[in-house]
Amino acid sequence: MSTSEYSPLGERIRSRRKQLGLTQEELAEQSNLSVNYISKIERTQGQNISFEVLTNIAKSLNISIADLLGNYPITPSAEDVKTTQEKRLLNKLRQMDKSTQNKAINAILQLLELRSIPGYAMNDEAGQVSISQKSQKLLQKSRRRFHVNGEDKSL
Repeated sequence: MSTSEYSPLGERIRSRRKQLGLTQEELAEQSNLSVNYISKIERTQGQNISFEVLTNIAKSLNISIADLLGNYPITPSAEDVKTTQEKRLLNKLRQMDKSTQNKAINAILQLLELRSIPGYAMNDEAGQVSISQKSQKLLQKSRRRFHVNGEDKSL
C-alpha cells in the first residue's frame, strides 16, 4: 500500500508511531485499543474516531491532538524518543513474572554500573556500546550470573 492510500490522520499516526520506534501492537497496548483497530485507523479513510480514542493515541505518541491533526511535519524530539523507550522498557518488565522481572532489573542496574568503569563508552545517538578489553571481561563475568537451569538468562 502506498502512502497516498492511507488516510491523512492515519498516515500521521503511522508516521509518528514509526518515528518513535513503536509497533502497532505497542501503540495498541499503550492506548488501550486493539491492534486491529490501530491498523484500521492507519489505513482507512473516513474513519470515525472518538475524542477519547484520539486522546489516548495522542498521549501514547507523546504529541498533542492539535499536532496530530495538523497539516505540517511532525519531528520527534530526543525527549519523545527517550520517553517512548522508557515506556517500552516498563511495559516489557510488567509483562514478566516477579522472579524474571527482578533478574532483569538487576541485570539492567549492573549494566548501568558499567558506565563508571574506565574504558566503557556509550554512543547515545546510535545506541552502540564500545567497551575496553578489561570491561568486556567484567561484562562476561556478569553475564554468567544469569544462567538459570542451564538456560541463558542474560540480556
